[in-house]
Amino acid sequence: MTPSSSSNFATYPSLAGRVAFITGGSSGIGGDIVLALARQGVKVAFTGRNAQAAAQVIAAAKALGP
Repeated sequence: MTPSSSSNFATYPSLAGRVAFITGGSSGIGGDIVLALARQGVKVAFTGRNAQAAAQVIAAAKALGP
């Protein structure tokens, strides 16, 4: 899963080290939010109804690094 749009977080304060909980994070906008936050160094927990899709989001987030 890849983000459907590119976001520029340069104007926002750093989110690194924060924790976020996202509902509906296994697909669509929720999945994009999970990846965008993970890319910014946020520790993300999420829920979703599709275990396979959730596994893909987890793999994509882990591929972004620690």
